[in-house]
Amino acid sequence: MFRTVQKYNDKGLKCLPVGADKSPFNVNTWKGGILTESSYKECFGIGIICGKDSDNLECIDFDNHFGTAKEVLTEFIELVKPIYDKYPLVIEQSMSGGYHLLYRCDKIEGNQKLARKPVWDEKKHKWVSDILIETRGEGGYFVCDPTPKYKVVRNDILNIPHILPEDRDELIETCKQFNEWIDPI
Repeated sequence: MFRTVQKYNDKGLKCLPVGADKSPFNVNTWKGGILTESSYKECFGIGIICGKDSDNLECIDFDNHFGTAKEVLTEFIELVKPIYDKYPLVIEQSMSGGYHLLYRCDKIEGNQKLARKPVWDEKKHKWVSDILIETRGEGGYFVCDPTPKYKVVRNDILNIPHILPEDRDELIETCKQFNEWIDPI
């Protein structure tokens, strides 16, 4: 696993070890990345830090909480087909059946919830929201291949493209079109 971390680091991707629960594993701080072999000996997998630490990397995370991530991603790709065809955007499938869409851009932001969906909470006896699409940006990270049950399904994680800010804005705005939740007043 550490050899992969070194390859990622060589491509400007700062990594951190993660546990089976996807949280940073056995580290006090992960800002700037962890590049010591001993840190990865007992971990479950690898996380990649987003934002400036990884050359303005941003991840759009299509969660599979509703079992519809593949359908949502497919519809999203159709809506942004010119951008999808213009860049070798990297897509990775997660252990839960969700997807990560990766790119770098001069314009990025912190983590954002872009689209939510209502779900009934039996304990609270009310409707609450759950995430459908979110970003991992400055201050965030995502778990990645070769972590068990994560795999890149399109293009190469070692060659994440830089996209234009206006193309990034279109990706973000298109994600927001999937939102089905309005915060109560």
